[in-house]
Formats: sequence, C-alpha cells, structure tokens
Amino acid sequence: MHFHLLSPQVTPALTVLGRAGRFLNRIAHFKAGIVIAKRCRAGVPRDPPSKRRKVASKVMKKTRFNNAGGFSIVQMVITLAVAMIVSGFAIVGISRAREHARLMSSAREFAAYVERARGDAVRRHSGATVETLNENTFAVTMDFNGDGNLITKNFSLQSGVRFTTGVKGVTFDWRGRINSEQSFGFSNGRNTVSVGVTGSGDVTFDAQFFHDASLPPVTYTGTPGGFITDPSPAPGSGASPTPSPTTTPTPTQNPSPT
Repeated sequence: MHFHLLSPQVTPALTVLGRAGRFLNRIAHFKAGIVIAKRCRAGVPRDPPSKRRKVASKVMKKTRFNNAGGFSIVQMVITLAVAMIVSGFAIVGISRAREHARLMSSAREFAAYVERARGDAVRRHSGATVETLNENTFAVTMDFNGDGNLITKNFSLQSGVRFTTGVKGVTFDWRGRINSEQSFGFSNGRNTVSVGVTGSGDVTFDAQFFHDASLPPVTYTGTPGGFITDPSPAPGSGASPTPSPTTTPTPTQNPSPT
C-alpha cells in the first residue's frame, strides 16, 4: 500500500502500527527462545533419529552444491594434451643429446689412439699406423704392451656413428710425422665432427688448424745440400755398432851390450 495516496491523518497511524508489529514480533521470537532453552534444561528428548534423517534428507535434496570443486572433462583433456606435448619435447631432446654424446665420444677416442700411436713411433724410433677399415671400424698398429712387438687391434665406433671420409690411414715415422696432412670425419646423421692430423703430426679435434698446403713455398739460398737429411738406416733399425780396435803395446828397446 502506498502511503502517499492516503490522507495525511491516516499515514501517521499506519506508521505507528508498523512499528508496533515489529516490536511484537521481536518479543515473540524472544519468548520462543526462552521456551526452547527451558526444554533443553528440563531434558526434553529430541526428535527420534528416523525423523532427523528424513529432515536431513529433505534439506540435502533442496540444497544445490553450486560451489562444489572439481575438474571438467575439457579441462582434463587440455591438461593431458599439454603434458604429452611437454613429454614429447623432453624425449626428443634427451635422444638428441645422447646421439651427440656418442658422436663426440667416438671422435675423442679415435684422436686419443692417433696421439698414442704417434708417441709410440717416437719412443721406438720406428713406425706406427692408424687406418680406417670401413665406416664403423678402425685399426691401430703399434706396440701396445711395451715389449717392442707390433700388435694390430681393431676398434669400433659407437652405435649410430660412422666415418664420412672413406678408407684411409696415417703412418708416423720415427720423428712422429706423416707424409701429408689427413682429416677424418665423423657423423651421426645429424651432426658432424672431424679429427685432423697435420704433416708435423699434430692432432686436432674439431678445430680449425693451419693446413700444410697453406704454407708458402720455401726458397733456399746458398749452396744446395746445406741441410741434414734423415739418417739411413733410421735409428733403432737393428744395426749394431762396430767395436773400436784395441791398442797394441809399444815395443821396448833392446838393452845395449855391456
């Protein structure tokens, strides 16, 4: 009811009646609370369990769990898809890292045997050879046991690694040098690495080195033949030195007759 449509005399009366009604309602609630408290103090039994279960069931049916936590099917599918993508990238990265590690390990092992063969040739004043047999195997001929006897051993590259420079080899002389520089390439199908051996016998691993062909020609001045050639036979070839002759005693003079 709109109070502004009534006469000015009725409006104050209705306002007073509204305030009185609210006051009486508060008194009624207060009295009801006093009655409940008295019943509780007097030990009045509560409703039976069956009735309480029925009431609880009605309340649960009427209550809607709008704020219940959980994941929808779309959210689960998106989460699984992201996890699979991340796992795929991780697996690919790990496999590539293992392939690169096998490539570097094979090249380093080959370079180490080339260095070892060169040192053995200088130590024995004789020759030592390292050569590739096929795309996956190389052979080393040197004194492995340190007893002066040459032994040839074959070594294989790791899985997935192969030579890319074909069948070739190097032979070190007694000074640790080779006839011309050589380069050995390695590949795993994705990356490549090289091991170079210069004419002076220096071994470089996956690095840029100064090629022998880049050296300018040397012009000799003066009379040719002013340099020392390699000894023939080479030291340690088995020649035995000739013993020096022994001196003879000086004869003494005959004694003079008396």
